Amino acid sequence: MAEPSSPSPEIVQWQRLRQRDAAALTELYDAFVQPLFRYGRRLTADQDRVKDGIHDVFADLWRYAQTGTLGEVDSVKFYLFRAL
Repeated sequence: MAEPSSPSPEIVQWQRLRQRDAAALTELYDAFVQPLFRYGRRLTADQDRVKDGIHDVFADLWRYAQTGTLGEVDSVKFYLFRAL
């Protein structure tokens, strides 16, 4: 019988974020800010708009975590890219 796989580091960070762990938000930001910036630049040439969008995504994540409305996700990357 196969052992269940352990969750990815991003999912663990997401779970910690859902428990209002500010360090988890920082870890997720550090892991995804550059890929999100590159993705955003494919959507618009306006670098400031991309930076503002990324800031808004992470500010919203923290607000949702604080209010207990941040749900579970299957893919943190997909969620963040879709949110941007």
